[in-house]
Amino acid sequence: RNSNGPFHHHHYSSTSSSLNSQSSRDYDVIVIGGGHAGTEAATASARTGARTLLVTQNASTLGELSCNPSIGGIGKGHLVREIDALGGVMGTVADASGIHFRMLNRRKGPAVRGPRAQMDRDLYKENMQRLLLKSDDDDDGDGG
Repeated sequence: RNSNGPFHHHHYSSTSSSLNSQSSRDYDVIVIGGGHAGTEAATASARTGARTLLVTQNASTLGELSCNPSIGGIGKGHLVREIDALGGVMGTVADASGIHFRMLNRRKGPAVRGPRAQMDRDLYKENMQRLLLKSDDDDDGDGG
């Protein structure tokens, strides 16, 4: 773990002592949920130097993709490129985790072309978790 990293994660347990120990810490930003939006929000916040806490029900599902693990396409491809232009992580993790890359509508005009990549679900999740946790310091919110 990087002891200088501003990013913290926490898996809430059902015990009140875990919740109470966490409430005594100060964070600049608290992000709820470890899906696409939550991981992007947490990494963006951490990049600014803010002490960031990502709260999720199950830390092992951080960055988990749906059962159809494709990223990009005609509509979502624009969104992924915008996220990438703003320094987001989805495109970077997708590039490292893709198993099939394709340009849709290649024979049509540029306005309707769209890159799409199929991900290895396990590899994407592993790469996203590695990225999220590489800047995590020794405070994992467990009160210890």
